[in-house]
Amino acid sequence: MGENESVAVYQLRWDRCWSAGVEDDHPAIAAFAQTILATAGAGRVLDVGCGRGGLVTELLKQGLDAHGVDVSQVAITAAQQRAPDRFICAAATSLPYPDGHFDCVVANGLIEYLDEADVPRVLSELRRICRGQLLVRVQVSAVVTEGDGRQVIQGRSWWEQKCFNAGFRKHPGYFDLINFESLNFDDGVILLALEAMPAVAGDAMHDSCCSTGIAADAELYKYHWAAGYVRPGDRVLDLAASTGAGSYLLSRRSEADTLYCVIDPAARMAFEAAYAAVEPRLRPTLAGAAPEVDFVAALGEPVTRGTLEGLLGSLQDGVSPGGRVLLSLVADGGDAAESWPGLQDLLPPGWYLEQAFSLLGGIPRGRGGAVRAFAPCGLECTDTVPKGAELLLVVMRDPLASGFVYR
Repeated sequence: MGENESVAVYQLRWDRCWSAGVEDDHPAIAAFAQTILATAGAGRVLDVGCGRGGLVTELLKQGLDAHGVDVSQVAITAAQQRAPDRFICAAATSLPYPDGHFDCVVANGLIEYLDEADVPRVLSELRRICRGQLLVRVQVSAVVTEGDGRQVIQGRSWWEQKCFNAGFRKHPGYFDLINFESLNFDDGVILLALEAMPAVAGDAMHDSCCSTGIAADAELYKYHWAAGYVRPGDRVLDLAASTGAGSYLLSRRSEADTLYCVIDPAARMAFEAAYAAVEPRLRPTLAGAAPEVDFVAALGEPVTRGTLEGLLGSLQDGVSPGGRVLLSLVADGGDAAESWPGLQDLLPPGWYLEQAFSLLGGIPRGRGGAVRAFAPCGLECTDTVPKGAELLLVVMRDPLASGFVYR
């Protein structure tokens, strides 16, 4: 089917739908508007597949410069009555806007109703006009009811990968908007929270911001958690920044002064194009070359009881008094279930344990599935840590120890 024929089919389909008197879901619209407001701030927003303009109208009430586009002339005529000069009738396969025209693009109940062949084309159009965030609400339920109307029935991973292919990556506030444990359930209407990747990054990035699945989710969530412990003005060192996705998240979710990133040399050019170019506080460095810092993220390869003391010893002179180290700890046997009593006793002198958490990411269960879970542990940590879990520790350089020199 050619593009003009495809557009004609969509117009007929949605004109019939809106002529039938479909009602707006006002509570869902109001809730989504608040999500957009928190994400887009005061930027220009486009609702693609806006219908009769309920979401655009709500965003206008909140003070946003909101606009809407829909393939249905029936819907646009009704929308213009609510807010004149805010709506255009056009197909999502060919949007009549300049490149990078919108700070935030939203699609609520749109992409799953496209023919599957049109999904990449539409997502590429959304990327072309978007210079900031993309927020998508999509129905992923595998159960199809009468009158469902969806043309594509796929889960979160499938949709995310299509968005990554179009030039988007996970939004730095991904886990502010999406509960980590809710990712265990691929059902109902889900939110995809994304941002436009710099075009110069090309296909070079295949990190946790641009990957689907439980391992990528867990890796990114560790940095989301870590950002909550960065104080304003902290100098941060990411010991295992890899391609820089976690460092970027730390920078966007904190008020750190500078972030020194130990980058894989092979990934440095991609890091500079994809992350450092849009976040000047990120500075690539070599292991051992960073100055004294106030915060260390050691969230790459997990340490064991046998290597914990060595890691903290290597940081002894490089972390300021009261500075924090956040690290990942696993059982000496790798993935064996084990109790962890007296974690403080594992730390060398001059360090003390503030908090401990258990993170599950990729744990086998019942029928070959996997589970994501995050929970606090007592400092004595007498509970058994499930097989394959990590302990995430917040360790502080004792500010009362003698011999410190403050900057």
